[in-house]
Amino acid sequence: FEISNAVNLFTNSEELLKFILSHAIEILQAERGSIMLLDDQTDELVIKVATGGRYRAISSNPIKLGAGVCGKVAFEGIGIICNEGFKDSRFKNFGSIMPVEDINSLICAPLKFKEGTIGVINIVNKKNNQLFNKNDLSLLTLIGSQAAVTIENNKLYELSITDGMTHLFVHRYFQARLSEELLRARRYGLNLSLIMIDIDNFKKFNDTYGHQTGDLVIQKVASTIKDTVRTAIDIPCRYGGEEMCIILPETKSEEAFLTAERVRKNIASLSVNHSSGVLHITVSIGVASYPLHAKDRETLIKASDKAMYDSKQAGKNQTTIASELS
Repeated sequence: FEISNAVNLFTNSEELLKFILSHAIEILQAERGSIMLLDDQTDELVIKVATGGRYRAISSNPIKLGAGVCGKVAFEGIGIICNEGFKDSRFKNFGSIMPVEDINSLICAPLKFKEGTIGVINIVNKKNNQLFNKNDLSLLTLIGSQAAVTIENNKLYELSITDGMTHLFVHRYFQARLSEELLRARRYGLNLSLIMIDIDNFKKFNDTYGHQTGDLVIQKVASTIKDTVRTAIDIPCRYGGEEMCIILPETKSEEAFLTAERVRKNIASLSVNHSSGVLHITVSIGVASYPLHAKDRETLIKASDKAMYDSKQAGKNQTTIASELS
């Protein structure tokens, strides 16, 4: 029941997977585990989350369907118990993120959705030197089936709120989240900042070098924004066209300005290769904060947009903080 409701608790897919995995480890009284999902392009298993024990923060190699215990489970859609651990003849080490010599027992169940399998869940080492049994496998298989539905529902939700080209949040989501964060800031006396970003001379990129180059520029800028902001705290969105924005909860204008400058400098270091030469990218940025520069959603957007326009007028490739409310 908790796993089925988890899709309502988490908008971040990694946090959702961690929630599912930690519950499975706890219920089966095990030391650690991992969740692997099938890559849509390669049809290989890739580790998405791993927790517990002595996991090392390195990636394992993708695993082909049918290879090793987890590959066999993903291919056949039937769970496997390996109470001989890494000594089991079916076990393969694919550059695992865990020390395989520590695997004394292993249970692997498929994540089945409708008629197919989307991945596997691995649970390692039952505590107190106990062995996994058929009841454990039945329970993990049930968890896996429910988890698969939750994961797929979350994937659909992410698609509905994410822009396909930039992988930033869509404009509709931006408006809803900004309203939510403003309500929270007003209720608890918090600061809230908004960064508005516009790509300089973007029309020239499209008109001179073509729309494919223009799309590549947008994608590179969006990727840089995502890599620069605070994960799971800041909210990067595509406002429209070549304009993007970042909602920064519990952030003063001075702090937002520093973030905006990091974004601007990181983007200024980008380049796009073209047959006519190397193209360089810059952006103009505006920063506004509640309650210093605005009292509601509309005035906050307007203030950050005006500050961005001031950056354009002042020569582009710079960041401007909005004027204080009088």
